Amino acid sequence: MDFNSIIKKSVIDVCKEIKKEDNMNVIKSDVLNPVIEHVVMQLSPYFFKCGIVFAVLLIFIIILIFLNLRIIYK
Repeated sequence: MDFNSIIKKSVIDVCKEIKKEDNMNVIKSDVLNPVIEHVVMQLSPYFFKCGIVFAVLLIFIIILIFLNLRIIYK
């Protein structure tokens, strides 16, 4: 029995254990959810800033359109 076959069998066994429903629930609740929450908390200021920039640009575009219409119809 060589080292590659031992590793392959070990990986297959680990995959089978991970796919069990109980283990999957533990992975989701103890590993994935905290990581996702941390990532969202780190990225939320950037989402907020992008939303503000988008709103300001939209307001500027509306003002420019209004001013151009005012100049055209004068």
